[in-house]
Amino acid sequence: QLQSHSFNSTNSASTRARIPPAVAPKQPATDQKEESSKSIERLQKRHPNATKAECIRFFRCTKRDEKAASVRIEEWHTWRSENGLPLSIDEAADGVKEKIIPYGHDYMKADEKLWNETAKMAIDIMS
Repeated sequence: QLQSHSFNSTNSASTRARIPPAVAPKQPATDQKEESSKSIERLQKRHPNATKAECIRFFRCTKRDEKAASVRIEEWHTWRSENGLPLSIDEAADGVKEKIIPYGHDYMKADEKLWNETAKMAIDIMS
């Protein structure tokens, strides 16, 4: 025999009131960006040898944990100085000049020759 159950609105309202939300409400994106910017500025002040890009990298890799990022920056700079490396990768890269090869007629001929040799080897393998 089937039993009928009656649910009144006060029962379900009180049940819903006791269930905590599964996820805390997210912080608005603008507030989060502003707080991240402030954290990065504080990291830069705390670590004057670190560039802004380095502070951002460490802040992101620690999942936006400012204290952990500060510890990592300090340890990283200590390791670099103990090993005779420049304190900043960005500063070290400033002196590196990229060799740009112009795409001219000679380069085009060499590229075509290499392409033809590679294609011939592929045909030999398949034959």
